[in-house]
Amino acid sequence: MTQDSVTYKSDQPPRSKLLLLENIHGWPTQSIQELQRRTADALCMPIVFRDALNPLDLGPEMVVIPAGAFLMGPSAEEIAPKQKEEFPQHMVTFAKPFAIGKYPVTFEELDCFCLAIKRRSPYGCDQGWGRGRRPVINISWATAQVYCAWLTKQTGYRYRLPSESEWEYACRAGSTTAFHWGSTITPKQANYDGNHSYCNGEKGQFRKRTLPVDYAFPINAFSLHQMIGNVWEWCEDRWHGGYNGAPSDGSPWTTGVSENCVIRGGSWYSGPNWLRSASRAWWPSNGMDEHIGFRLARDISIYSGY
Repeated sequence: MTQDSVTYKSDQPPRSKLLLLENIHGWPTQSIQELQRRTADALCMPIVFRDALNPLDLGPEMVVIPAGAFLMGPSAEEIAPKQKEEFPQHMVTFAKPFAIGKYPVTFEELDCFCLAIKRRSPYGCDQGWGRGRRPVINISWATAQVYCAWLTKQTGYRYRLPSESEWEYACRAGSTTAFHWGSTITPKQANYDGNHSYCNGEKGQFRKRTLPVDYAFPINAFSLHQMIGNVWEWCEDRWHGGYNGAPSDGSPWTTGVSENCVIRGGSWYSGPNWLRSASRAWWPSNGMDEHIGFRLARDISIYSGY
């Protein structure tokens, strides 16, 4: 299905009532894509879009994610090792659609931001691997929040970090297996430490650095790129050592005493077990690392415009 990125600025109301909430857990790719298409159509917006920052510049590519429900956490059929922090598996329901970045945020986008606010771009933070379409690394949770606030001010739409449940819902895209394409993984499918294998998957290359965000790895049913591997991605949530008491409505879990925040997806440095859709970890919110970047989320109004 072709999903060209479209720039828009519209005050049109939704074309029709949004679809009834569906539990998409276990849906095939074709059904997921049809739900996504129908949701975007009901909202009078393209599936993939870019907001205007000013008359000359465009924001990051964003993808419409339909409302729905799913089971968060690893299934009973998923092969070990699973971590105690990933339980209990629980139902999460998203009452309205939202948007999430088609790719992790890139250095190209960060440099545009730094130029606009006349802030010195941190050129040393790319490890010498290159900038452009490579994902941002060595960025703290707090700095990611500053970028989100700037996008919000520029576009008039609320940009933010995804909640942990939004992240997993978007990553799974209806899948129930360890990875969105199935139960095993090889370095031909994602950027991670290929010296290790998972579930009898073949070993392979350990690239020892990030790759461009549009490198030709498989995309998921929502047409999202590199939800796993390449870089860990910050979420809005504080870290908790399990899901007892976690929100069931898709909102971020921001209460608690921990100063650490959730990261998801694994990285170029990770073993394949950390790339599972259910896998989760933490990092200090003021910390930076060559393994960590972030992906944007954006609210969508279902009442007036986008």
